[in-house]
Amino acid sequence: MGSAAEPIELTISELAYGGDGVSRHEGQVIFVPFTALREKVRVVVTEVHKTYSRARLVEVLEPSADRVVPPCSLFTQCGGCATQHLAYPAEVRAKVAQIESALKRIGKLEKPVLRPALTGPDYAYRNRITVHNRDGRIGFLGADGRTLVDVARCLLAADDVNQKLAVLRERPRPRPHYSIRADEVRGEAFYQSNRPLAKLLQQQVVAAVPEGIESILEGYAGTGFFSKPLTERGIRVVGVESSAAAVPVFQREAPKAELLEGRFEDR
Repeated sequence: MGSAAEPIELTISELAYGGDGVSRHEGQVIFVPFTALREKVRVVVTEVHKTYSRARLVEVLEPSADRVVPPCSLFTQCGGCATQHLAYPAEVRAKVAQIESALKRIGKLEKPVLRPALTGPDYAYRNRITVHNRDGRIGFLGADGRTLVDVARCLLAADDVNQKLAVLRERPRPRPHYSIRADEVRGEAFYQSNRPLAKLLQQQVVAAVPEGIESILEGYAGTGFFSKPLTERGIRVVGVESSAAAVPVFQREAPKAELLEGRFEDR
């Protein structure tokens, strides 16, 4: 591949999980952050591994029509976002392509059939963020995974989450990191982070259950995100969940549902 510091020109052939552009050079896969599909770019290889390399974008020689100006001034510095340089429809198409590829490669499905992707707002949607504290400075880890980037407001986070971030920045407590979250679910259990799409996802799954189904076994039941609305249909749900944090949250949240007749089993 030549010298690690020698610029090379590549054409991005796909987008990998996580947002990096993918190209091939001299028989090796190269991952290039902050690139778009079919872009011609000049890069410098920064890491060489046995089966792949990583490169730093130096110049976009032929930009994609999907490339946009990132709205956040900290993009490429902050490690929280990887695709702000892409128009939202292009990001959705890339993720659909990744799912289709996984179903073919891992699921061994020759022609997987996917429903149209559910989409929502591309900003101000997250109901939780994780920030770090270094000597009273609150921020996100940088793109290098080490540097602390001082962030006063996250464009991905919902307004109420950003309000809590502002309070924390004024009165930081002596902890290395914090999980700032809205009040959908209390505690440390997992909950869908995309607030607008969470309800749509829930509705889609519940609607997919045929009429006449009396019992459902739900693995990785979590906080009962799917179990609760299914029981509201009168379906007996047996949930299986190993997370010690999720089980009490499920048990606490379940009584709020009307006609909750399902059964939750801790594994």
